[in-house]
Amino acid sequence: MNGYETPDSIRVFDIGKGHLDATGLMSASDQQRMLLHYHRQAGEQLVSHYGKRAPQIATQLALHFEGGRDFERAVEYLIHAGDNATKLYANAEAAEHYTRALSLVEKLAGEAQAETLVTLYEKRGAVNMTLSRFPESIEDYTNMLKHQETLGSPEKQAARALAPSGRYAKSSRNRRTFA
Repeated sequence: MNGYETPDSIRVFDIGKGHLDATGLMSASDQQRMLLHYHRQAGEQLVSHYGKRAPQIATQLALHFEGGRDFERAVEYLIHAGDNATKLYANAEAAEHYTRALSLVEKLAGEAQAETLVTLYEKRGAVNMTLSRFPESIEDYTNMLKHQETLGSPEKQAARALAPSGRYAKSSRNRRTFA
């Protein structure tokens, strides 16, 4: 059995489908249901244990919630994982987390999709800009604005539209400072 250890030395085991039923009496759908339950239960237990510090293990939580088909929480923790990576200047990893979250947004309830898409495109656009992936950054910001229009708030649209220029100005100042 594979697994991992959390920062507090809690051992979490990855129970593969082959280990669920040693007797061979469970159907494949029962095994799948049990695996979903174990993932969801592991995620809940870790959130309960870590409390406010749960975002520190966001990658593991996202894995469990996605495995347990709790896509809302999986997206939430993938965003935290991307934010954590950004803080560590691991921008390529942050982009991967945001991209994974974007792939799950379609599984969210309709009203949550637009706001989540706006947030994710904004965050991924920022890391793509930091990584000098300018075409991808432009595409992300364009998608952000497209989805922002569906939310209808002109103030939010203006603030989000100006966000990339503020980030660019800050990064330009930093380059001049270190040059």
